[in-house]
Amino acid sequence: MRSVALAALVILAAGGIAQAQDGSVFDQWLSPSSPTCVPLETIKKGNVEAIELTPRQFEFFRGLYIAIPPTSRQLPPGDRAFEFRAGGKVMLGLVTGKGKMAETCARLPAPDFIIEMLAEVATGVTAGFGDGL
Repeated sequence: MRSVALAALVILAAGGIAQAQDGSVFDQWLSPSSPTCVPLETIKKGNVEAIELTPRQFEFFRGLYIAIPPTSRQLPPGDRAFEFRAGGKVMLGLVTGKGKMAETCARLPAPDFIIEMLAEVATGVTAGFGDGL
């Protein structure tokens, strides 16, 4: 599992995940010129499905986010996380605040393999005994 996570980080960093521009509805919140923080209500407008992640998934995503270059020496802002889906694309966001004050100040596009890993984290899947790195 660690080797998959490490490979994911390499792929995410190499692909410029924090600045992905693929013509999706999420480009407006993922480009270098995007506002740092975006209200959750703004993202949820239109045909965007917002799914709150479990506490385990939140911790997994927070660890993933902090490890993507440029790495940070502090935890990213947010006390929960959401998976946003629209047009066949997925964006993950760490969210802080409640109600109309909720906003995401840490976001990234999520390729299929990250979504699959999040699903495994939610169900408690772990590597078997003797599985190598």
